[in-house]
Amino acid sequence: MARSVPAIIERRRTKEMSRMIKEGDPAPDFTTLDHTGNEVRLSDLKGQKVWLWFFSSPGGGN
Repeated sequence: MARSVPAIIERRRTKEMSRMIKEGDPAPDFTTLDHTGNEVRLSDLKGQKVWLWFFSSPGGGN
């Protein structure tokens, strides 16, 4: 059984990675708030260059 655990983990990891966005793939549409609190939808920016910056702030974003 112990020999099969790494294989199971690798299969799960491979399956999860196949669902990840790869370079050159279109980004899925989503809505977020801009720096002024207004909603922005990614699809509204189609055709424009967009820089997505994801970060974590101290205190969990509170």
